[in-house]
Amino acid sequence: MGDTKLPSNIRQIGNISGGLKIYIEDFVYTYLNQYAEAGDYCEKIAFLVGKVINIGGDDVLFICGAVQGKNTIISEGTEIFGEKSFEFAEEQIEKYFEGMEIVGWMQSQPGYSTRLNPVYAEYHKNNFTLRHQVMFILDPIEKLNVFYAWNKEDELAELSGYFIYYDKNNGMQEYMLQNRTSKYKVRESVTPYGDKELSFSGEPPVKPIRSKYQTSYSNPSSAGYGSKARGVAAARKPEASRMSNMLITLSAVLFVICFIMGAGLIQNESRITALEKDLSDLTVSYVFLQDQVKQGSQSVFAGKETPFATTQGTTQTASPDTLSPNITITMSPANPLTTQPASTVNPTVEPTVGPVSEQPTQSPSTSSNVVTYDVPDSYTVQPGDSLSFISRYFYGTGDMIEEIMRENGMSDPNMIFAGKVLKLPKTVVVNGN
Repeated sequence: MGDTKLPSNIRQIGNISGGLKIYIEDFVYTYLNQYAEAGDYCEKIAFLVGKVINIGGDDVLFICGAVQGKNTIISEGTEIFGEKSFEFAEEQIEKYFEGMEIVGWMQSQPGYSTRLNPVYAEYHKNNFTLRHQVMFILDPIEKLNVFYAWNKEDELAELSGYFIYYDKNNGMQEYMLQNRTSKYKVRESVTPYGDKELSFSGEPPVKPIRSKYQTSYSNPSSAGYGSKARGVAAARKPEASRMSNMLITLSAVLFVICFIMGAGLIQNESRITALEKDLSDLTVSYVFLQDQVKQGSQSVFAGKETPFATTQGTTQTASPDTLSPNITITMSPANPLTTQPASTVNPTVEPTVGPVSEQPTQSPSTSSNVVTYDVPDSYTVQPGDSLSFISRYFYGTGDMIEEIMRENGMSDPNMIFAGKVLKLPKTVVVNGN
């Protein structure tokens, strides 16, 4: 066989990868699609006619014609070629496609995409066994098509792409004029890209057709298609496609409903979390207010002011607003300002030197004084706590914030969080004025 050049006027469909390269002529491609559409929701089958040529060391399949599947038979719900179908195809090839051979077949499955049906796959394996014989699946409803070819593992595999080429193809034009479909119109111009024909130099061998399929179609119940082709209806009704569309629509509606419900739950969860935090803050505030109320009620019974003596004999007063309810302050010459745990809840003052005098209030001495507090060693921060609350709760005043920060090495009073353990200072050095 001499050298053959690939056609220049081509259109690529999909991605071309390794394996068998397929070129299908535009007249054939158009006719097969129109032939499948003419069947509406009924399946149609047809023979693919062409030849395989080795170009540059690679096998290239050229599909130059198509022959309708006439005289087909239904075997267990599956439409297949019968013996008369192959005889009719031979006659059409001799008349319109001289020198060509059957290189595969087309099967349409309206509304069922291009997935390979296991029954038809088995039928192909038993009846189209040559390496270059392919299966072309069409879905005229979804406008989809794909080629399946033999791979290295002797399995039918989907090809990722193929080529459509443009040629005069007089044989196919004549066949279409004599075998029109109800929806097909023969275009007047051959191709917008030119009128060059694809030439095949040399005389390729013409392989006998019937001999390759003799064992398959001579007995419809043989292994070719009788016992293995089961379970597929020849004509699928429009109701199946409508049911599929209804299920898809229902699934979309359910998805939207679930999405809206999920968004609502997320929003409610955020609100519940914020409410829990508010309740926690309210509980802490209630405890603090209850403590303040107790202190106020005790102060009413204990009196508004409690005198205490100083080393100079000067009487000073201690207000409930400035003293913690569990601290007693005592001043002595050796230790002007010390604290001792109180035995009762009411704040009391124990003079240590001399009687209480009625002299005017004097300022404490300028020497440093050490104040000792009866507080726990540490405290675990609760939700809603602040340093101001902790200072007032344990020391009765908000002036201990800086001491607490210094004890815990803190630089920002706001850098506390629930679960943090704070050390509570027990002694504080107070400088006299």
